[in-house]
Amino acid sequence: MTNLMRSDNTFNKYLEQDKEELLAYLKEINLYSDEKQNEIKEDLIEVHKNIYSLCLWITEFDGCPINQKIYLEQIRSDAIQSLYLSLLGFKKPVKLLLRGMIEDILNHVYYYDHKIEYERLETEASYYQDLGILWDYIKKHPRMKIILDQTEVYSMLKQYYSELSKFVHSSTTKHMDKINTIDDVNYDVEFYKEYKKEINNIACCINFILFVFYKVNVEYKSELYTHILRFMPENHKKALASI
Repeated sequence: MTNLMRSDNTFNKYLEQDKEELLAYLKEINLYSDEKQNEIKEDLIEVHKNIYSLCLWITEFDGCPINQKIYLEQIRSDAIQSLYLSLLGFKKPVKLLLRGMIEDILNHVYYYDHKIEYERLETEASYYQDLGILWDYIKKHPRMKIILDQTEVYSMLKQYYSELSKFVHSSTTKHMDKINTIDDVNYDVEFYKEYKKEINNIACCINFILFVFYKVNVEYKSELYTHILRFMPENHKKALASI
């Protein structure tokens, strides 16, 4: 999941190639058996497409200073790990990774323009930025607010974050994943379908925020935007048309 393509034909070629390589690898390590293919192929292809879209951002901005790219790398890492662990049946770690992706986008937008705060984050053991401040920063960002207010992206991410946190903290019995032996850790088709919905929606929201951020804040022109648009739902595309 690395190459950024310069035309629609090339883009489709690389997307298809990456998908086939993924499926071949999963089959090689016995996570994509013939029996499982019948259950999950369509869902897996959709999940791959959305994760692939998230991986594109770092390929375009890899030359930036560390505070402007490190959380793009982390989004990619969390997304790829979540796909792998979801197929193994590691439910709670998957929830943690999904929640981490939301924190990653909050951190990326904030620390992109806060180099000193990022240096403090790296050098002062007790320093951290309160999560409420990170949420507020995106919500009130003067160049992003008008566009974000036209969609449910912000509220959707907050809702997902709240719900995923319940699983991470085992808030109630329904948010617990009780495993008695290692044999209890297995692929669960219902959990995978739930994961598919969550990762796809979270990826769409992250792509939307990154698209808006770079278009109105950084004013960076790139063919990447054309490719990212294809992964977005129609209501998001309408909101972006005003940029």
